Amino acid sequence: MIIPSGYSLTSEQKRKLKFYSNVMANGLDVTYDPFPDVLFSDVNKVVTDKHLAISMLRHLDEDVAEAAEKLLLVRGSTRETVESVAYMIRGRTILELMEATEKAVREVKVPKYISTELAKLKPSRLVFFTNTPSMTANYYIRKKVDPLYNVSGDIEPITVFATELEHLDGIFTGKINSSPNDKFRDNFVFTYEERALKKYVIEQESK
Repeated sequence: MIIPSGYSLTSEQKRKLKFYSNVMANGLDVTYDPFPDVLFSDVNKVVTDKHLAISMLRHLDEDVAEAAEKLLLVRGSTRETVESVAYMIRGRTILELMEATEKAVREVKVPKYISTELAKLKPSRLVFFTNTPSMTANYYIRKKVDPLYNVSGDIEPITVFATELEHLDGIFTGKINSSPNDKFRDNFVFTYEERALKKYVIEQESK
């Protein structure tokens, strides 16, 4: 968290910082920065009550879902795990993945503890990082998170960085084009905060 010298937090920012710090203390992958007022977060466990990618895979292929769960237990959410799962769904189509995604999104819910706070303690920006396939993550965010976050009518964009699966003619090749690993996330968060600080300084100097 970068706070410029002489800058004090508002009572609203303090409330947000307290809530999201408690979320982080419970072992969930979130980072709240009150200065640019942005919440950086994973998708799974934070805004889902089930693992979104595993739920999608269960509707796509039960055997792949079971294998993916075992990999997550052994390796965590590493790039190797993502590559292994991507390889297991080679030959599947975008349409099949989208159908599985729609079924998964119907059964996965935003946990109650966060659903009320997304509107009540609304950050100016939401940025999600996830190893879940991009079409699944984006569809879930659009269907389940956006209506809670933008319930007041003041529409704010939600940024999602997710795994981009390689496909040719609508068929997955078993490879990935990109996936937001920890290094990507750390670099993005740092750059975002640094730019926000520079913007604030420029605004203050122009007054």
